[in-house]
Order: sequence, then structure tokens, then C-alpha cells
Amino acid sequence: MNSPSALNYNIFAIFSPLYSYFDFNYITTLSEKMFASSVFLSQLHIYGNRLREIDLRIFNNQHRLRYIDLKMNQLQVLKHEVNTVKRKPWAEATMNLNGNKLAIDNIKAFKGTTLNQ
Repeated sequence: MNSPSALNYNIFAIFSPLYSYFDFNYITTLSEKMFASSVFLSQLHIYGNRLREIDLRIFNNQHRLRYIDLKMNQLQVLKHEVNTVKRKPWAEATMNLNGNKLAIDNIKAFKGTTLNQ
């Protein structure tokens, strides 16, 4: 059983290959929607047309930081649509939070509006 503090997690999606190009004011916390005690839905920002290794910076309600590295073989891409003109691609990820490990079961990328709209 997960601790109640797991409900308060916020996610920053930091994509390593583009790390130096980020304006941190452009990155926003994306609140999860709980489906069960250990499963929640969140949105990850995807740049470009390929999923790369990413770092998920996870902040709990005490603002302690831990890193979880996700490799390509842990991601199953169901669909990926990219429009680089006015819209930015987003990914819908179903995640399981089991103890100290965060595993992404599947990712479906879709066209989404830009941040801060």
C-alpha cells in the first residue's frame, strides 16, 4: 500500500538531450489524477519526434528531490503525433507508483495546446 504522501506528488518532465535549452519558467507542474491507490495519470511534455531517455524530477509534499531515470525499453509508444508549428506534442502516461519505483506502463502521445494557454 502506498503512503498518503504519494497523492501529493507533482512531476516535472525534463528531457535530457534538450536540458540546456530549457527556460525553467516555461516548465509547469502537472497534477496527477488518481485512478487507484497506486495508479495515476499525468502528462509529460515531449519534444521532437523521438522519445529519449528522460529524467523525472519528483517532488513530494516535503519538497525532497529524487531522480528516476527511465530508459527507452521501459516506454511503449502507442501513438505519436507531432506538430511543431503552433502546437506542442504531449504524452499521456499511465504510471504505477510502487514503493520507491515509478514505472511507466504505456505512453500515448497526442497533439496538445501550448503551455500557459
